[in-house]
Amino acid sequence: MHPQAIDLQAFSLPRSTLKACHSTAQGNALGILLGFLRDPASYPYAPPQVDLIQTHISVVAIAPPYVYKVKKLGEGEREG
Repeated sequence: MHPQAIDLQAFSLPRSTLKACHSTAQGNALGILLGFLRDPASYPYAPPQVDLIQTHISVVAIAPPYVYKVKKLGEGEREG
């Protein structure tokens, strides 16, 4: 089974969340992102539940029928 393409425009952080992430320290920004990913209302298709798994390098949000992986920034890495 091949992954289905989704419209990433429909799945985007609210402008207020983006501003908060840019104006805070990286640790706090990660907390904001985790809160957003944990909330089923953040997804355009409203999954029944969302499970988060964190590794040392990424965060994986399991929001059936999709799985999202977000790479954490490493020491010295910058956005964009």
